[in-house]
Amino acid sequence: MSIKKPLDPGQEAVSLCQHHPREELCYSCSDCDGSLACPECVTSTHQGHTLVKLKNTPDFVWKKLIEHYIQKAEKFEIPKILKELKFAEGKLEQNRKHYQELIGVVQQRGEELKEAIDRITMRHVNTITEVAKENTVYIEYYQGELHSLHTEIIYALRKCHQANDTEDFSVVLDSEKIIRAGLKLPRVPITQTTKYRMGPSPLPLLESAFGGVEIVGYRPKQLGPTVPHVVQKKLEKPEPPKPALYSVVSEFRHLTDITSLVPTEDVYSWISNEEKKEVVLLDRAGDVKQTTGLSLHIRDICTSPITNNLWCCSEYDYSVREMTTPTNTEVRLNFPFVPRALALTHNEDVVVGTFRKVCVYNMEGEEQFMASADKLGRQIVASPQHISVCPTSGNVAVVDWDEQSHDGNGSPCVTVLTSDLQLLFQYRGPQTRALRSGKSRASSTRKNKKEPPPSFWPTDACYDAAGQLFIAERTSKSVQMVSNDGTFMRNLYTDQEFSPKTVGVQTGGFLWIGFDFGIVKVIKYKQ
Repeated sequence: MSIKKPLDPGQEAVSLCQHHPREELCYSCSDCDGSLACPECVTSTHQGHTLVKLKNTPDFVWKKLIEHYIQKAEKFEIPKILKELKFAEGKLEQNRKHYQELIGVVQQRGEELKEAIDRITMRHVNTITEVAKENTVYIEYYQGELHSLHTEIIYALRKCHQANDTEDFSVVLDSEKIIRAGLKLPRVPITQTTKYRMGPSPLPLLESAFGGVEIVGYRPKQLGPTVPHVVQKKLEKPEPPKPALYSVVSEFRHLTDITSLVPTEDVYSWISNEEKKEVVLLDRAGDVKQTTGLSLHIRDICTSPITNNLWCCSEYDYSVREMTTPTNTEVRLNFPFVPRALALTHNEDVVVGTFRKVCVYNMEGEEQFMASADKLGRQIVASPQHISVCPTSGNVAVVDWDEQSHDGNGSPCVTVLTSDLQLLFQYRGPQTRALRSGKSRASSTRKNKKEPPPSFWPTDACYDAAGQLFIAERTSKSVQMVSNDGTFMRNLYTDQEFSPKTVGVQTGGFLWIGFDFGIVKVIKYKQ
């Protein structure tokens, strides 16, 4: 209860109900050990109880009530509070020890994983070091043989000059074998080549190996009225701001439209326009570093993962060409069909997309694999636009517009194949599940019917070093991130005005995006 102080010296203090602060305590409940009640309590918690008005209560009753309260407080209430205080102290100490031990366990697990990563790192470093040492031994031996041969030839040459000067040819008799045998270089040593291929993102495996912290028990978000306001304010922490997924590095507009875009390993990117007979090398500010004129229109471009040379395909003469110098291209392959999309694998096999099929050829022009129909005879691809090869798994992502004029169903998608061109899945946007191998494509009832523009319209796709797939999508004006199993991860970038036409990943987490009207944006995304 609360006591209201008198306003005047002669006014008595008034006791107010703690449950109904505006009501005066004017009753004593005999059924509840003499607890006090207000008129509101009479009709609620004390309804039906034996009540006595305080103004009519005799002094001996007051004395009995006070003695009862003292006895109850001394024998029960105070010991109970002291007991709870002791329990709270023990609980606090137990809480401190438990979480100190838990933090120690988590830190120890972290150290164990660090040591495991260090051991893996040293194993690979030792392998590379051993190969390097072995190659060094062979190359140094080869150098020694070359030095010995060089010394012998110099000696024989000196003898020959001496014979010519003195006309005494007997001095070259011991060098006759060298002179007549001619130059025979020692055999070039065969050395081993070592490459490092980065695996998929280790974060899921590390999270699984590390384990997780499980919070057991329920605690209400709002604290009770007995908790001080200061403590309540401390516990109500604001949510931290979400980290930005990307930052814009640069934005510029090129003079012509862009249909293909391939970043290099440094700060540049090749661009092409299928209406122009040239390829252009730009930096991130849009400045032109190199322009190479060609004798034919270019349909698609890519770069070699081995030489970093630019490759291109043309619908004009059905060829695939390699740019060997800044001013020269050489024909590597010719086809009996129109090459519409182009990519190179890690060992420089050529992946070509044409109407109704995708093929892989070696450098001798021999067909290695072909994807046209699945095991049940159903068409896999119809209208390939661009192709990207995953650097980690070797999977092949094909942007397919699925046009009805090429026996498609008018349902654009990104078809992902294995390295030997077996169907893995078909991605049709974040609102649909990836279509797995063995399931049919979109229903053929769409054919010959007028349909609105597709809700998912991919224009280009590319992989990054971690095996994540970036898809430029025209309808939503966005670049979508998709995992290597076809699961939508998030919209990495969405433009408010223009639709992306082409996209390319550059080392260091940079993403080049080509839009309509020659607009290019370079962003740095969080890896």
